[in-house]
Amino acid sequence: MIKSKAADLNSSLAPTPVFVLRNRQRKITFQTQWIKHVVQQALPQCLAAALPDSPLESLTSIEASIISDKKIASIHNVFFQDPTPTDVITFDHGEILIGADTVSSQAPQFSHTPSAEAALCIIHGILHLGGWKDKTKIEALQMAHRQNDIFHSAAANAQQA
Repeated sequence: MIKSKAADLNSSLAPTPVFVLRNRQRKITFQTQWIKHVVQQALPQCLAAALPDSPLESLTSIEASIISDKKIASIHNVFFQDPTPTDVITFDHGEILIGADTVSSQAPQFSHTPSAEAALCIIHGILHLGGWKDKTKIEALQMAHRQNDIFHSAAANAQQA
């Protein structure tokens, strides 16, 4: 089981990074203000879930960019030797890339809108920055459970605000 720092310890040691969202494609419409609000609601929970010595602890900002599948496939190939598009790529320096077409096409499988799926993928990326892994089946299940809990809580808080 993955263990995280206590929320009060983590929040006192690691300031909440500034979150920036950019939509760098025009094919698919995303509710960027809603996504940004949900992610901002999720950040404290992601910080609380961060593992010791993770990149998230030292970041002052996180930038997520929604890009075309053509562009994310190219980046996926350069950095991971996989020429296929993907939903999310996370870099330890705080950059998260979201594949617009992939996110939009997989959203209905989870009964999400494209915007909700994008927010969930960004939370997934932030958990990676927090040291979470999803290479094994157990890690992937634990991470999926955690990201879903954080997403649902953040989305509910975003609607109340």
